[in-house]
Amino acid sequence: MKEEILSNKEWNFDNVPNDELVACCYWEYARESAFIRDTLLEMRADVLESVKTERNLENSKRPDWCAKLSRIQSLGYVAEVFVRGSLFEPGAVRQSIDPRKPNFRHPDAPPLSGSFPAPWQSMTDAEKKHRARIKTVVEDCHIVPVSMGQWHDAREIVRFCEGLVQRESDEWNAWKRKYTRCDEAGHLSALPNAPESPTHKPIRPGLFIAGVETLLINIAWEDFTNDEIANYFRQWVKHARPKQIKAPSGKGHKPGDSRALLTRLGVMRLLSRFTLKEILGTRSAPPVIECQPIHRTKQFASDKWGDPAKWHDARREAGKVFRALFPFLPKDEKPASWNRQSPGK
Repeated sequence: MKEEILSNKEWNFDNVPNDELVACCYWEYARESAFIRDTLLEMRADVLESVKTERNLENSKRPDWCAKLSRIQSLGYVAEVFVRGSLFEPGAVRQSIDPRKPNFRHPDAPPLSGSFPAPWQSMTDAEKKHRARIKTVVEDCHIVPVSMGQWHDAREIVRFCEGLVQRESDEWNAWKRKYTRCDEAGHLSALPNAPESPTHKPIRPGLFIAGVETLLINIAWEDFTNDEIANYFRQWVKHARPKQIKAPSGKGHKPGDSRALLTRLGVMRLLSRFTLKEILGTRSAPPVIECQPIHRTKQFASDKWGDPAKWHDARREAGKVFRALFPFLPKDEKPASWNRQSPGK
């Protein structure tokens, strides 16, 4: 029925807290993907069946959902927003009292459930808060900006630098043999047609491994205060940061940006069930009864939503956001709410 789309859980995101907006955005747009929904449902069904039949998944033929899941997980940590908990059966009521009874969950276990692909706002507050905290590689791998290198790193740096010195020496000697001559007095001079002699930049005594540089530096502890060393180090870092590694912007997702993306999604879902005439009404008739709550929400309170063109623009932008958030999707996949559904569906 058309009335179902008017549930706040589907299109009205006014009450989503700012700290949940990014996760809610990924979750709700993921609900629009048949690829994501089907993959997680296939995984759940296969794993639960293997548990019931005591079938070892590792020894069986690799199921199709494994490759699809890898594509989803290429998103990085944000994929955990909707992937985690997918192995739980939906609607199961967890209990933490008797481990011998069904649906036991350890009291300290995260408050996850098999909620996907239900609406974000249908989950418990505890589960939403848990899913909204998106990890980063810094947090997950306990990375700190600066740390002491290992003694064996020094050995590898020496080997690396010696190899560079040897190559530079070989280049110079090859040029020298080909393009220079010694006179009777033993003076070395370049031939008239000789190209420029090889030039080499100062060797930076360090090694790169997975974006981390282990570097040999000198610190004049005895001559400078901690603040003087720190201030100089700040200036040096700006000059010495490797050109191929850009500094993180330090800018997170602005709540207003994610809220705008969710509003566009709400527009797309509404337009999949209603015509603009039904939503906006006409000069002679108000919006249909089912659509009147739309105009009482904050997200559609602006005068701009009285313009039909804004609705068409927002729907089109929602389609672009869908592709941008999930670039691994099949090229021909469109959001589930892209096409207008027939009445009653």
